[in-house]
Amino acid sequence: MRRTSSIWLVSVSGVGLGVMLSACASTQEGAESAAIPPSEETLALGAGAYRQAMCFKCHGDDGRGTARGPDLTDSEWLHTNGSVAGIETVMRQGVSKEKMKDSSRPFGMNPVTNMINDDATIEALAVYVKSLSTS
Repeated sequence: MRRTSSIWLVSVSGVGLGVMLSACASTQEGAESAAIPPSEETLALGAGAYRQAMCFKCHGDDGRGTARGPDLTDSEWLHTNGSVAGIETVMRQGVSKEKMKDSSRPFGMNPVTNMINDDATIEALAVYVKSLSTS
């Protein structure tokens, strides 16, 4: 089943000038809409969480991956469908060494909740990681 969603935002500046933006997105049921890009604040919070949770140790400072962890900037997702919700689920659950799809990795991925226990920060981290990807 296909659905179309429309989002209307209205912003009024201090001098009373109104700006109307429209964003329409067609999505498959269960998929997320990319109609509104994440805010700079969310991306900044997510980038800080990327450092705090030590994601860079395996995925690199720029997310391009290392021998320890896969590239997050391409369009290939190994343990999720690539949605923010899917990324967040993998982060929260981690990936055991036995479940790693790339057996060359030396160890699994610990749950991000070992380092961060704030839901909003974990969600921002998932948004940030998604923003690194070309998909």
